[in-house]
Amino acid sequence: MIYKNSVRVLLNNFSVVWKELLYLLLTLVVVGLLTSALALPVVNMLTNAGWIQECSSLIETVYTSPKDFSTAFTSVATNLLLLLKNNFASLWLYYLLIIFVVIFVPLVMCQMSYYTTSEVIEGKMSSITRLGFVNTFIARFYKSVKFAFVKIIASIPFYAGYALAVFVYVLVAKNWLVSIVLFPILIMLLVFVASLKCTIFSCFTGELIYNKKRSAWKCLFKSIKKVGSHFGSILSNAVCVCLTFVTLNILIGIFTLGAGLLVSVPASIVWICSFNLTTYFVIDKKRFYVSENMIIDPN
Repeated sequence: MIYKNSVRVLLNNFSVVWKELLYLLLTLVVVGLLTSALALPVVNMLTNAGWIQECSSLIETVYTSPKDFSTAFTSVATNLLLLLKNNFASLWLYYLLIIFVVIFVPLVMCQMSYYTTSEVIEGKMSSITRLGFVNTFIARFYKSVKFAFVKIIASIPFYAGYALAVFVYVLVAKNWLVSIVLFPILIMLLVFVASLKCTIFSCFTGELIYNKKRSAWKCLFKSIKKVGSHFGSILSNAVCVCLTFVTLNILIGIFTLGAGLLVSVPASIVWICSFNLTTYFVIDKKRFYVSENMIIDPN
């Protein structure tokens, strides 16, 4: 019921996908500009040390002497690491700021859009109210920031799970045969962790939307408690959702040479928002619209 109706909600809110796409592109632009500004001292250092010229020579090697490319690439990479290490004392602050901007800023901005998208979808699910994405983003800015920080902090164990799975895979996969055999297992582990994360947070946005005076942390704890009594059914639906959008994104990425990801990635985000709100409505026994003329009654 949750899986099928979340797909209906996604299709009924597909226009939000284009707004999510524009937001993701804006996020990339913001991160790119901030990173470029912070990386300027590092780039100047690499230019003065001649590393940029080495990169130019490396590109020429592809055309002039392809058999030497591997050796040249190793030399360029080694020199980069040495230069970064030798200049750490004077540039360490820029290193930290670049890492912060590249990792933390996109996470916060994406989670903010996640909450905004959920508010927009909830309007149509509860009362066929059409909310503007930009207006909702501005009106709920402070709330979406709180949501983003709470969810990122609470998601640290899941990020650690992703990193651990990849680390063990790299550690164990010593040759191409073992790598091929273990790769499907790695994907299944990552999908399971993603499904578990989706399950734990499935009622978080709903709780936060419907309990405006309650703090984000209290809403999170309340939502986890609510999920606990339906954990098995939610997890099974979450696994199906994660498997579906991972498979679709891979196939679309392959058969469209990556172009289709411009639609499938934001659509996946909107689908997760739809899935979480559908789960919340079903658990709370609330009636909701999956289209203008179809109402679902969980009772």
